[in-house]
Amino acid sequence: MLNELTDDETGGEEKGDTFVLTENGKDIIIDITDYTGMENVMKIRKHYRNKFWIWGLTVALVIGSLGGAGGAGRVNGIPTAKAAVTMLQSSDGQWKYRKLTEDKLVLTKYLGEKVENTVNIPQTVDGMTVMALDTYGEDDFWQSSAGLQSVVIPDSVTRIGEAVFQNCRDLQRVTLGNAVKRLGTSAFSGCISLDSINLKNAEYIGANAFAMCSSLTEIDMNGSVKSVGAYAFVNCNNLVKVTDSANVVHYGEGVFFGTGIKNMKLCASITKLPDMMFQDCASLESVELVSSDLQEVGEFAFMDCTSLTTVTGLDRVTKKIGKYAFCGCTGLGTLADAQDGLVGTLISEKIGKFAFYETAITELTLQSAGVMTIDPYAFQKSALTKVHFLSPVNIGDEAFADCTNLVTLEALEECYQKSGSHSFRNTPWVTQKYENGLAILDHAIVDTQDDYSFGNLTIPESVNRITDCAFQDNTTLTSVVMPDGVTQIGDEAFEGCDLLVQVEFADTDTEIGKRAFDGTKWLADLTDKWDSGLLIINDTVLVDCSTDMAGEVVIPQKVRRIEENAFAHCRNITSISFAEGSLLHNVDEQAFYNCTSLESIAFPDREICVEIPDEDSENKSVFYGCSALQQLTIPEEMEPSRSLTADMLGNLFEKCDSLKTLTIHSNAFMPEGKGKKSTVCGVENIILGEKITGVPDYAFSECSSLKTLQYSENLTQIGDYAFDSNCEWVTNSSESQGCISVSDTLAAVNEDKLPEQIREENIWNLYLYGVTRISSGAFGSEEAECIIRISVDVIYIGPGAFKPGTLIVAEPGSYAAKWAEENGYDWVTPKDMGSSYFPFYWGPDRMQTPSPEPTASAAVPTSVPQTSTPVQETALPQGTAVARIKTVAVSGVKVSDCKVMGKKAFISALRITWKKAEAGEYLIYRSTQKRTGYVLIKSTSATNYVDRQVKKGNVYFYKVKAGNDSLEQPNPLSAPVRAVVARKLMKPEMALTEKGTNYVISLKKAEGTRYEFQLKLKGFHGGKWFSRKRYQGNIRKKIIMKRNSGGTAQFRMRIRTSMKVKGKWQKSSWSKTVSYSSGKKNA
Repeated sequence: MLNELTDDETGGEEKGDTFVLTENGKDIIIDITDYTGMENVMKIRKHYRNKFWIWGLTVALVIGSLGGAGGAGRVNGIPTAKAAVTMLQSSDGQWKYRKLTEDKLVLTKYLGEKVENTVNIPQTVDGMTVMALDTYGEDDFWQSSAGLQSVVIPDSVTRIGEAVFQNCRDLQRVTLGNAVKRLGTSAFSGCISLDSINLKNAEYIGANAFAMCSSLTEIDMNGSVKSVGAYAFVNCNNLVKVTDSANVVHYGEGVFFGTGIKNMKLCASITKLPDMMFQDCASLESVELVSSDLQEVGEFAFMDCTSLTTVTGLDRVTKKIGKYAFCGCTGLGTLADAQDGLVGTLISEKIGKFAFYETAITELTLQSAGVMTIDPYAFQKSALTKVHFLSPVNIGDEAFADCTNLVTLEALEECYQKSGSHSFRNTPWVTQKYENGLAILDHAIVDTQDDYSFGNLTIPESVNRITDCAFQDNTTLTSVVMPDGVTQIGDEAFEGCDLLVQVEFADTDTEIGKRAFDGTKWLADLTDKWDSGLLIINDTVLVDCSTDMAGEVVIPQKVRRIEENAFAHCRNITSISFAEGSLLHNVDEQAFYNCTSLESIAFPDREICVEIPDEDSENKSVFYGCSALQQLTIPEEMEPSRSLTADMLGNLFEKCDSLKTLTIHSNAFMPEGKGKKSTVCGVENIILGEKITGVPDYAFSECSSLKTLQYSENLTQIGDYAFDSNCEWVTNSSESQGCISVSDTLAAVNEDKLPEQIREENIWNLYLYGVTRISSGAFGSEEAECIIRISVDVIYIGPGAFKPGTLIVAEPGSYAAKWAEENGYDWVTPKDMGSSYFPFYWGPDRMQTPSPEPTASAAVPTSVPQTSTPVQETALPQGTAVARIKTVAVSGVKVSDCKVMGKKAFISALRITWKKAEAGEYLIYRSTQKRTGYVLIKSTSATNYVDRQVKKGNVYFYKVKAGNDSLEQPNPLSAPVRAVVARKLMKPEMALTEKGTNYVISLKKAEGTRYEFQLKLKGFHGGKWFSRKRYQGNIRKKIIMKRNSGGTAQFRMRIRTSMKVKGKWQKSSWSKTVSYSSGKKNA
């Protein structure tokens, strides 16, 4: 408990530590039993986070069996808003359905309270043909599925949508119609009694389609299946036989995770075995890889397949064998070549971390078209006795370490390029190599003998490299003399050699790695080497800076590396520049950590590597905490140490709160990564240099402060979700020509410019005319039901571009029609809908009322004005009729609704709707006062209007008048309607007081319906915020925490509040931190 935590001196918490929060008299015990930050946790066990994900999926499915399938829909795994679909009820009262056209429908729910053992889905309902079954993510398909044992699907049905039969626990048999092409996400998940299914002509099997179908024993892809989604058969533990097909072109990740498959012949025409494809298939004994196109084995693909003994055809894999691919396959002894009958040939360019960890393989031949890279720990603890190298190779840290039978590394001398730390440690091979305590391979010291006493060491003249960690933690080394030929000293090469007092360099061109001499007495004693406040090793490595330095700092020309924490906490430095001709090559993690006054860094325009912390590292980024940094330019040749995802770019500038302008000239710093989001603090201006040709998916996806984007004519591609749709640049952009108008963000940019011609029944009928690319999420969160005709010009539609339930109208054989089929959307032809069904065309940043049928040479329509002044008559294409207003008296209108709308609950937009009057035109007035100050802002013929010229937190009043001011008889204004634009919750203020043996925390200013509470205790979680707890109810109530009654206490505390807006939780900012230390409170 908190009053028992007196182990601050121990350096951190231990498993089992607890503390108590008391809320309104009730003790809440927080037990630190799941802390995973302890130093000696085995690296290999990181993979369990994948298992936790699968277990979480299983739990979710079980919960679904109790609570139904409801909730938001998903498209290709991307969550979307619930569908806005108008449902009708059949005349016999048995079904709910969605009407597609005059003669086609989709069944959405069975209304019967009790089902028969066998249900025959009707081919027609109310005279219309049943085309599909789908819940559109809204509700369970079955009122009650208890007792449902058999289902027959008619030949008219082409699609079974999301979760239609989910958790039908009694369902044993399904007879698919001959026209069924798609089985949607979770279509049969949790059907624990389903023992077989004939897929017939099905082409697409959705994600989780048969998840947890524990009675399913056999699946035949039947020659028709083209795509199988992620986790489609996860935890089908009795599925022992799968007949693959060469027609399959896609398998999703984890597709057979945890199944009972024994032998598998993979015939699919795929280039990659997906991640986790057979993970935890404990019964899998053999796998044959047949595809000649196979290039890659995904991460965790066969992990923990403990019965797997033989894999044939792995020599076909030319690109990569992913990390942990065969890790834990303790029985895997044979890699049979498909080509010439040899044993154990691997030709991949890269073999990932732990790929063959603890396998029983004894002999390997390694070759590649180029240089092969073997990542750290790839073959560690395997049964290898001999490895034959046929091509150049780079070998990672401990790649062959602890292979206690490894005697022969044939031709390694000829193929060796470089190696990491202890690549061959604890192998018979390296033992044979030791001479005077050193193992030398191709002029490089690759390892050192643990029990050898070095004392004063002169590196042999033949050596030109010292690999990473070669002498790390050696307790006998006292001095080192480097000969002329040593050009490279690896990372941490002498780290922890605490008796090392002297190092002599013969060459200032020697490249010195990260932390090469950290923890040595020699480095600690270099007090005479300070040069104007900078500690520099061998003129090339800047390792420290005096915290007394202030103003501008110029880095000397010979400095090649800026070490980790070199400028940490130098709070008085305002600018950093580099001498002319700078040789800078590396900038390590936390190099400028918490330089809180640093306003600018002028990097030289040369090849520079910026170190990016690993995911499991506690280190922060290079610029962390540079809170005064206002602008930064990333030169063309600067590169990150590893590929950036969008969230990494945000982390790179974490706590750089003043950064407003970011200039990027290097394509390597254009982040990528599906599902990753980038905040990049509060950056307002992004400048992309001439070398930047594309903005990848999600690159600046949550840069909500972005006001300007500058780019060159070389920019030709903008990815899905590349920009936050609420940022000022997107909402105010008039740039919709050139690359932007045909980019993936076209729809995202123009979405907020959709005019008010939305039909009264809240359905959009739009013809996307002249558009070639539609962004992910472009229409995925709007409330209106969408019926969208897509022209044959469209060549790309992003995942989740439309919400579930959108009706796609497309030409047969077009990209849009194919996309709709593959992604589970209803689609019909223009002929089905009729030529007059689409009153508006939407092209690049344009909306128009069309002529009956557009052609390729149709005139470019005029933009709809987005101003606060009355709209003038819009120029229309030739031949378009213009409605005229009769100058007669008409009745007034009643404003019936006013609500916040848009992608997010807090978007600055309001939609006003009103009842239809006799006039064909309406005038809209707005004021910030109820009785006076009304100004005409819009005229329209629609019965609703979206006002985007409003600000968050303000109150507005609206009135609408039928007709226009030129009418002979004036018309009265409607009664006013009041609207408040949603705003973010206020930042809470809190206070900490002492009362007896308790701390009392109270909120002085706050709003919302619940709050979150975080602590930061000295010695716990590395000084990070932890133990977040959420409490529902009155946010004004006090939090009481027990004091340490007999000792000291040091902690920090913060709170934020939240409340539900439009069904989504919205959060305030964190409160100002309150600190407590030994009886002293500080805000």
